[in-house]
Amino acid sequence: MSIDILHATAERRLEIVIAGDLDLRLTAGILEAAQLVEPGLNVCMIDLAGVQRVFDSGAALLRLLLAKLEDCDVPVVVQGEVPTRGVPIEYAY
Repeated sequence: MSIDILHATAERRLEIVIAGDLDLRLTAGILEAAQLVEPGLNVCMIDLAGVQRVFDSGAALLRLLLAKLEDCDVPVVVQGEVPTRGVPIEYAY
């Protein structure tokens, strides 16, 4: 499990790359990314191509981040397919 966060201030872009298991161990990283979300960001790109397994806790963390992005009217681009345990991650913003 890993999370890489790039905050390109000049381009007003936030990039988040998650690999391995999407679970509770990513809490600190997801909360760090959420703190970087602010109105005026041009886009947030979330790369989930490297995610191997999704746990309920990880899905909840991702939903928390997506809610913050929606509150700040930041467009989101999600890359990659996420394997699920019967709990689809839906996001229509």
